[in-house]
Amino acid sequence: MGFFVLNRISDLDSNVDLLKFIFINSPTGVLILDTDGRIIISNKSAEHILRKNDVDGLIVKDLYEGRDYFLIGEEFINKLSFNELPFERSLQGHKYMGFEYAIADEDAIYYIRMSAQAITDTEGTIRGALVLLDDISERVKRDKEIQATERRYKRIIQASSDYILIVNREGIIEFINRVRSEGKAEDVFGMSVYDFVDEESRAVIFENVNKAFETGESQTYITKALLEDGLCFFRSTITLFKSSNSEDTKAIITSSEITDIIQAEQEIKVKNEQLRVLNEELRQYNYMATHDLKLPIANIQGYLELLKDEVKNPGEIEKDCFFWLFESLNQANRKIADLIELSKAKDTSFHRYEAIDFKEFLDDAVKRFKESIKWSSKYELSTQFCEQDIYFDKSGLVSIIDNLFSNAFKYRDQERPLRIEVACKSEEDMFVLNFSDNGLGIDKQKVGDRIFNLFERFNTDSEGSGLGLYLVKSIVERSGGTVSYTSTLGEGTTFILKIPDQRK
Repeated sequence: MGFFVLNRISDLDSNVDLLKFIFINSPTGVLILDTDGRIIISNKSAEHILRKNDVDGLIVKDLYEGRDYFLIGEEFINKLSFNELPFERSLQGHKYMGFEYAIADEDAIYYIRMSAQAITDTEGTIRGALVLLDDISERVKRDKEIQATERRYKRIIQASSDYILIVNREGIIEFINRVRSEGKAEDVFGMSVYDFVDEESRAVIFENVNKAFETGESQTYITKALLEDGLCFFRSTITLFKSSNSEDTKAIITSSEITDIIQAEQEIKVKNEQLRVLNEELRQYNYMATHDLKLPIANIQGYLELLKDEVKNPGEIEKDCFFWLFESLNQANRKIADLIELSKAKDTSFHRYEAIDFKEFLDDAVKRFKESIKWSSKYELSTQFCEQDIYFDKSGLVSIIDNLFSNAFKYRDQERPLRIEVACKSEEDMFVLNFSDNGLGIDKQKVGDRIFNLFERFNTDSEGSGLGLYLVKSIVERSGGTVSYTSTLGEGTTFILKIPDQRK
């Protein structure tokens, strides 16, 4: 629709019908009052807004007769006095704009926006008043919904155990949900967030606030504050946002008190240090005990050899005594050797990673078990080697292979030839070692991973300390690897070792 300009009275006269059409159909309600406050002209929108049945019914009606229904505020309890009506003041020459009222009828309460201005003649004499009306019920409804939502969120925020602050770039507090002291949260508004912490924490907050505003990214930091109940620690997160009614960027700081967590962590550090000292003392004691015992046992064995040579024509009792004495000393030596291996497995100072040719390494292991191989009437070894060297602690790998070979010979099935299969392959950043035998097997459903526990033994028919597989697991896991097994009772067992490539 185009715009037009009325420059002369003749233009006004020629467009009376158009002006009347615009007036009647305007979305804004229009009332023209005489000096007595009676409606002399109104349009359709005014009819709708004032909830009347027809326009003619409004004309020459005293608008004041409805004054008892003009109410103020959300609670609708204060009646609007006669002198407060904007058109009444307009009839006295005043101009009033933007007054909003709640109007009650039989069905509901609705809201209007009313503005009024005096109508004067060419001599300046007031001849009536022009009243403009707008139905703002939908807007008020939306505002009330927004306010209700804000109140609900505010209650949630105020009930939060965290401290929630809104600050500007200078760190001035514009909102805080609660304070620790007996004061009110409102008392803190306008103060600086830096005023509540020590110099060290002030620097931390300043750095993170600036970083958040410069990068637009959330920042998390830890600060401390000396409060009335002692030194307290807080973990805070800064997140930027823009409010709907402002272009200024603000920062939301959410702070959780973590004093209990920090104190617990400090206690754990103290306990860990105490455990470290205790473990070191136990390691030294174990080292001294095992190595100091080797010498007297060796001496006993030497003296027994001399004594045995001195006994001429020993009888059965003497032979049995010598046999069991030597056997007991051998058992003691094996126990000491196991304890030394266990100590090495736990002590990282013994770890020396190097490249190992597994084929050559396995040949050496077979030579170490040549006596055990002789005991087996039939023995078969099947191997499959890696294309590249294994990079591992050699002494640890010796302990692993020796213990697996030892178990294979100890728990072989006497009714069939012993068969051992060893396969090594590379998978991504891991070396995978499979060691299989066709021995007695293990009831995995019953035993489970307890087979790797310290001093666990599940076959009393064969000698063993229950230390071997524990050592294997300790050495493998020490390097960041894993060990598992599959087994079928009466058929055999396969151990699967996955060892990280230490060159990576």
